[in-house]
Amino acid sequence: MLASDACTWVLDVSMDEDRARNRKGNGAACLAVVRRLALNIARMHPDKRSVRRKFLHAQRKQEFLVDMIRRIRRSE
Repeated sequence: MLASDACTWVLDVSMDEDRARNRKGNGAACLAVVRRLALNIARMHPDKRSVRRKFLHAQRKQEFLVDMIRRIRRSE
């Protein structure tokens, strides 16, 4: 499986990307960039949970979401 195929699969499974309804103008392209950014942020976090579980935990706990975002600069 190629890296782009793996990324597409993870986006579909973790964010249910195939059901997205945005198709007009640049909306789909802009949201694709945001989704890939969110995926990269979740992958950089050292927590051992799956990407899907990290997203769900970040939805429930604002502290975890802030921690994920803060770690962006530290992992350079």
